[in-house]
Amino acid sequence: MNKHKACEILGILPDTGIEELKKRYHSLMVVTHPDSVSEHDYPYEVHEINRAYEYMLDHLEEEQIREKTLEMKRIRWNAPVNPNAFAARPIYQYYEDEDGNRLGLMTVDQGRYMWIPDEEFSLFLKSLYTTAKEIIARDDEAKHIDRSRDMSLMGDITYLIAGQFFGADMAFSLMKWDENSESYYSKAMLELAPGKSAPNDGDILIPGSVRDHRLYLRDKGGHELGYLTFKDDRLLFGIIPLFERRAVKLKAVVHNDPKHKRRANLKSVDVDLWLRHAEKTQTSAIESINLQIQTLLDQA
Repeated sequence: MNKHKACEILGILPDTGIEELKKRYHSLMVVTHPDSVSEHDYPYEVHEINRAYEYMLDHLEEEQIREKTLEMKRIRWNAPVNPNAFAARPIYQYYEDEDGNRLGLMTVDQGRYMWIPDEEFSLFLKSLYTTAKEIIARDDEAKHIDRSRDMSLMGDITYLIAGQFFGADMAFSLMKWDENSESYYSKAMLELAPGKSAPNDGDILIPGSVRDHRLYLRDKGGHELGYLTFKDDRLLFGIIPLFERRAVKLKAVVHNDPKHKRRANLKSVDVDLWLRHAEKTQTSAIESINLQIQTLLDQA
């Protein structure tokens, strides 16, 4: 089967679009299919029409994908750039057919682009993972070693480069500005450590250490209760790095659901969280993260 023969069987022009192709196919089925008619005078049988239709449909969909790919590659990604980031990253986008069905994934640009809401967050995470993998692979090639299976290193570098492409301003934009306290507000959660009881409603929580990219919180007595987390993953990538750089100050107050107070097996509690910018440090975040990445790579 070729395009010329398929067009002849279907009675269409070579430049017929997908919608017109579908309409033509359905009209042919009405006049040729045994379920519709007992006999017909169309020069081709149903099995020939089906084969021609499938050929043309595949041909047009492939052509549509090529055109979409070229169109997207002509458009530079419209986002702020961090020129001093450790490495450039790919920008992924899904491409779809005319009905909105996802057909696949493509790279529409490559650069040191900050995350913006136009970029689906799951694809942003995929981009970070790909970039971390490439950073390690380039370093491994230069050192003649193989750390492709080192998931701990991969996770640490992915997390660090996230801090270069997901800015503090973006993280704060996902929170609400509280005029009374002149700080940013968000709901959060305290994931309780094993064996720890839920604190009381209204208890103030104090920032403790940051370990494994988690901010641990203590009660007023200095006892560590668990770590801070968010329902929105974007806040995790945006806010926790700020604590690691000591770039923000925090106020956290337990906001328990009354129905949960007596549950002994409670694993988390709701927290009201307020953040404000701290005084700037002498070492920039960019320099600090680049140094941390290079240090991780040089440890092998």
